[in-house]
Amino acid sequence: MVTLILPVSIHTKILLNMENNFPEEACGLITGKGSLVRHHFSITNLLHSEYKFQMDGSEMLKAFNWIEKHNQVLLGIYHSHPNGPDNPSPTDFEQDYYPDVIKLIGSKINTKWILRAYYQNPSGYIQIPLIIKY
Repeated sequence: MVTLILPVSIHTKILLNMENNFPEEACGLITGKGSLVRHHFSITNLLHSEYKFQMDGSEMLKAFNWIEKHNQVLLGIYHSHPNGPDNPSPTDFEQDYYPDVIKLIGSKINTKWILRAYYQNPSGYIQIPLIIKY
């Protein structure tokens, strides 16, 4: 089974990005090697929407150049669901242009952000273990 190890410092930065963009969806990329996340990129949501996101292409290109230069791989894509659900939506599945990478979905439950990891298989998404490394 696929597992994702996320250092607490990056976990905190991702949740802060989600809070700072609330009530809009926040989005970004996570990189690393194996199952260990080593870096993240906050990417501008061009739609500025509470229900959809579209990553800024020029920011993504800069991130992909950095990933290549630093000998890392794209491990996943993250975005928030400020108004739920706490799992991938049908729109997420339909617009998944990177089905081979992990999806991190952040949802705000009351006042606290919860981050969950998912991996796509032929029948949809399955939740996978997300280990926060302290």
